[in-house]
Amino acid sequence: MRKRILATLLALVFIAPALSARQQPPPQQPPPDAAGQEETVRIGASAVHVDVIVTDKSGRRVTGLTASDFQVLDEKQPVAIDYFAAIEGSRLSRPAGTGGQPDADAAQRSTLLRPYPGRHIALVVDDTTMTNDNFIRTRKALTDYVNNRLGPSDMAAVISVGGRMGTSQQFTNDKQRLLAAINRLTAPTNRTQMARGQIDMTYQEAQRINAGDRTVLEAVARRASASSLANQGSSGTLADNGRVGGGGMTPIGSAGGDDEGTGASEAGLMRARVRNAAQTRVQEIAADTRNTALALSSLFKGMADLPGRKVVLLLSESFVTLGGTTEDQTNQMNQLIEQARRGGISVYALDAGGLRTTSSQASEQLTGVDILANNLAGSATMSEFEKLSAARMVAYGTGGSVIANTNDITGGLDRAVEDSSSYYVVGFRPAALDNKFHRLAVTVKGKPDLIVRTRRGYLAVNQETVRGTGAELAAALLSPVPVLDLPVEVVARVVPAGGGQSVQLGFHVGRNYLSLPAEGSADQTAAYELVAAVFAAGKDEPEGGVKRSFAFDLSKPEERQKLAASGFTFVPQPMTFAPGQYQVRVVMREKTSGAVGSSYQFFEVPNLADRKAVSASSLLLSEAGKTEFSGANAFKPNSEIDIRYVLYNAPKDPNDVTQRVRLVDAKGTVMMESPLAIAPPPAGQTVAPQGTRLKVPPRRGRYSIIFFVQDKDKKGKIDIERRADFVVE
Repeated sequence: MRKRILATLLALVFIAPALSARQQPPPQQPPPDAAGQEETVRIGASAVHVDVIVTDKSGRRVTGLTASDFQVLDEKQPVAIDYFAAIEGSRLSRPAGTGGQPDADAAQRSTLLRPYPGRHIALVVDDTTMTNDNFIRTRKALTDYVNNRLGPSDMAAVISVGGRMGTSQQFTNDKQRLLAAINRLTAPTNRTQMARGQIDMTYQEAQRINAGDRTVLEAVARRASASSLANQGSSGTLADNGRVGGGGMTPIGSAGGDDEGTGASEAGLMRARVRNAAQTRVQEIAADTRNTALALSSLFKGMADLPGRKVVLLLSESFVTLGGTTEDQTNQMNQLIEQARRGGISVYALDAGGLRTTSSQASEQLTGVDILANNLAGSATMSEFEKLSAARMVAYGTGGSVIANTNDITGGLDRAVEDSSSYYVVGFRPAALDNKFHRLAVTVKGKPDLIVRTRRGYLAVNQETVRGTGAELAAALLSPVPVLDLPVEVVARVVPAGGGQSVQLGFHVGRNYLSLPAEGSADQTAAYELVAAVFAAGKDEPEGGVKRSFAFDLSKPEERQKLAASGFTFVPQPMTFAPGQYQVRVVMREKTSGAVGSSYQFFEVPNLADRKAVSASSLLLSEAGKTEFSGANAFKPNSEIDIRYVLYNAPKDPNDVTQRVRLVDAKGTVMMESPLAIAPPPAGQTVAPQGTRLKVPPRRGRYSIIFFVQDKDKKGKIDIERRADFVVE
């Protein structure tokens, strides 16, 4: 899947001069240097470092090792370790050096004096099978975790299994963006956990029946038979021989077999119906499992090259292997485990189902033998254990754990992240930067029973040959980690246009981040490349985008003055998209310096065809008194801005609706919050323009303005949130 997306993005970078909405290029095969390298370490200068996790066969972390305990083979040749660090509980317990002692010459021999201090934490919500109540608990726990527990050096991303590129966000430490991503998670359309039709069957029963469990088949068939009689409204009475007087049906389990008498034939028919229903239910569960596995696989590939500790926290109510059935997913889980191991990723599973009276304990740490025994057990008390069989398999296989049987999801998140905070960093200098893939093997000397998890190789690339290529732009656009060498801001606005809606995009790089040639230098050209792609929620390939190159002749004073005063800004032609949720991603490269930057923004296109639903346009920010779209939400300190938007299908009585406006800084601190009266729509219209004027903060930095519109009784009939990020330059 990832290669298909990359092929499309490479086509966008290399082929299309400009794309508009609904104009996708045909997929092209990516060049050899741009695909298939998900498991590599990309080196920064001439030093390579790898994160190493060491566990015993039970998955328990092994601590207390030193550099002398490790052996590193580069293409089967031993290399000298010139940097070593042990990270324990997110703290550097041993300084730079090869033996745990301070190394005064390390600065001259390695760029790795300080390992990456933070963690990359993917918060994956399996919302495809979660019940509504557990979904609400999960979202609250994630909000609390981001607000109160996310470390300043941690990078996090909120991933929805139900949505793909369009709803997944890049890793960030911006709490406001993370909270916005959590708020965008929507309660699942709750697929009932009973089998279809009139067969009352849980998915655990379906799994047992599909695996050939006769006892469960008989129990479900008896229950279905009794339910069928009740639905028929039979007025008969139960006779001594088990027949229902006047009903003409023999419940399963009475005298006679499948081929004896009319009642027995009906019993056989009921068994057949139950078997068919069980098979259908197992197929549905298998589809859910495959979707979750595909989402995790795509995530693992995206995280493979990230520095520091990499943790995936899977919050799920049901992620099963379906072992022993016709839809057994065990092999797919083994492939996921191997993929995560190659990328140095630990998976922790949290049971979103909360406290269970028959489940394993929250502190469970099970071996592979324990898991196999539990999966093979036929007792009904193991049914809740089976609900997370795939999650347990992947978690224990990657050195993580399962946290279950607790209603404290936030505490479970804490435990999972803290447990993943012990690892080693090993650094060395490659013999040559030959632009080839080098196989890498790391072992603990004399202890073959220990399991060492690290990347399996690195690409010894000469950075001078990689920089400036189209593959560099495509990789940055696809990467889950924003590239910040060239800070680029993206604005996405959905506004009314001729009875419909138009999507306006703007891209901006602040004047302080541009590297302009000095006046009088031989080359007076400032050149930039920009590629943007728009993804719809649940879609992996872009719905549209744009590719442009720009060149400014700085020998002209007016062009130099414009860039020096206002920075770079580009506004492409407006686009149109079908109603739904979208994400726009952008990558820019400054040709003079080679600096690359990427960013993203979410936006929603309301469904105006639904005349009953109250919705809203995007927030439109502009300098006070101006209405045109400048392409950037960047303002001077203490200046005034106008904030405008429109309510669609606005209530006729404005007293039925409340509106609040909130200003927050980049740390999530609320700087201002105030109620704001709703302006009613003009007579005979359903579109109500809203707006206010605001003085921006005096300090430079990033801020967000958020509008909340709710029905007055707060019953959830109207619950709208619109947000716009802006910069004070």
